[in-house]
Amino acid sequence: MDTYDYYGWDISDKTPLYKKLLEQNSNIVEEDYDAIDRLINQFVKNKSVALDIGCHYGFTTKFLCSKFAHVHAFDFDNHVHECAKLNMKKFNVTNATFHPYGLGKDNKSVAITNVVQKLKRKTNGKIKRWAVVGDIGTHVDTKNQEDKTQNIKTLDSLNITNIGLMMIDTEGYELHVIKGARETIARDKPVIVCEYHKGKKLTRRYGYYARDITEYLRELGYKSMGHINRADKLFVYEGVQ
Repeated sequence: MDTYDYYGWDISDKTPLYKKLLEQNSNIVEEDYDAIDRLINQFVKNKSVALDIGCHYGFTTKFLCSKFAHVHAFDFDNHVHECAKLNMKKFNVTNATFHPYGLGKDNKSVAITNVVQKLKRKTNGKIKRWAVVGDIGTHVDTKNQEDKTQNIKTLDSLNITNIGLMMIDTEGYELHVIKGARETIARDKPVIVCEYHKGKKLTRRYGYYARDITEYLRELGYKSMGHINRADKLFVYEGVQ
């Protein structure tokens, strides 16, 4: 597999527009994890196992491995999945397990597609930078535009226990991941950090609204604690009323 080096990280040549985005926004890898660090210290009592669902190149996986005894990372894009494993080896991270499939509400094969991305130049005062137009990454293909398939599994079908934190970033597929993890969530009651696409088309393509995530988790005894950043929302178990 062909890769290029980005500040010490291996990035796949199969994602050229993502490469362009990285070149124009060098802080993507050097992301500020202070908010995640604070929520872990404040809300997560069980530091045994964390899940990074939609792990991409392993940026967040590496950070979580410094906070938890073990991290399970999931991504069904083969290019970024293999790079993530290379990155963990490069950074001497030994407490991560990578799963080469996605999570959802059923055990099945799905069509997937790499969403075509466009980059446009934005001017903000004297600062010029590239901004993403559209979606980043690999998506479950609801229009059957490609014959490429990949496996989806439910978290409930896997033998992963003692989970303290679930981080979910699956480009609009988050509610399906949560539905397939209902028994696991009810058992372990992990803190959940979920990308929350309010007002976006990402969730609509999968047949739901972002608010449905809040309603579903409320049924399981979870309370929304608000956004920890622009994209991610925090949910904490408080008990079934």
